[in-house]
Amino acid sequence: MCFFTSDSSMKKDKFMQQLNHSFMDGGLTCGFNDFQLAEYVQQKIRSSGRISKTRSVEQVGIQHDGNWVLGPNVYINADGYLVDPNTSQYVWISHLYEGAGIAKATDASVIELPLSTEPLKRMFELLKLTVQHNFMPALLLLGSCAMSLHYKTILAKFLFCPVPIAFGDSGTGKTTALRCGLAMLASFPRRFYSKCSLEKYTDLCSKGTFPIAIDDPRSISVISELTISLYNGAKGSTMKRGDSKPSCMAVISANFTTDQQERYIYIYIYITFMYISCHITLSCACIPSQPQYVRIIRTLPILIVTPCIMYVSFQVHI
Repeated sequence: MCFFTSDSSMKKDKFMQQLNHSFMDGGLTCGFNDFQLAEYVQQKIRSSGRISKTRSVEQVGIQHDGNWVLGPNVYINADGYLVDPNTSQYVWISHLYEGAGIAKATDASVIELPLSTEPLKRMFELLKLTVQHNFMPALLLLGSCAMSLHYKTILAKFLFCPVPIAFGDSGTGKTTALRCGLAMLASFPRRFYSKCSLEKYTDLCSKGTFPIAIDDPRSISVISELTISLYNGAKGSTMKRGDSKPSCMAVISANFTTDQQERYIYIYIYITFMYISCHITLSCACIPSQPQYVRIIRTLPILIVTPCIMYVSFQVHI
């Protein structure tokens, strides 16, 4: 089996390049000119009768028709139900052809089947023990990660989408909650970043619908420019990358204070983590050991994602 685009069937050189690429080191040749090749391909299509339609996976996450592809083994229809990948119209072809609008299998989430809700329950228990009085802000941060899956839906309905940002001193649990939020979506550590350039963040937000997490950004200016673009869904452009439009949200954890962001206060959802030294000192014996915490983080990719998708979608449509 080989893959080629409809545009390439109009040009012999492009057509043969894609066919040979499908066979890796193929040495196929074609004696047709461009006109003869196009006529031959159209004739074959007409004589083949009914052809089952398949589409390349556009991006990791939601596709243009409302179906979800979270990984090679996890396909979810627009109603939120798991479907058999073998019956889906979407296929992964990045190993045969790379181009715009074709998702890479290496960017896909690793989700183990069968799905289970037990790791989610255990994560809440350990998170509550770890962050103590900041458990409610931590839940808001986890909810922001889930809501970010529907960034495009929110933009389409309200024409804007505020950016979740967690503020607070070091050691208050912001980064821990952010990691758990990504792990809940099988995206940690793949979508976890810190101290990147504005161009890098913009590029990441234009690929896929899963949120990226930005921990302790290096400057307020970088975050301000990025969040303005995400808030409005506006396109950005550089000489190297050309035009790019955000397709996912960034969830941010920062140590700088809100008074340094007065100019952009309307574009954020502020989640405040507070430091209470006496409470944490008295409760430090309850904090789980590091190996135990690491184990629960590593098992989170088997969380059931479907309820998150359906619940958030329901909230948005209200």
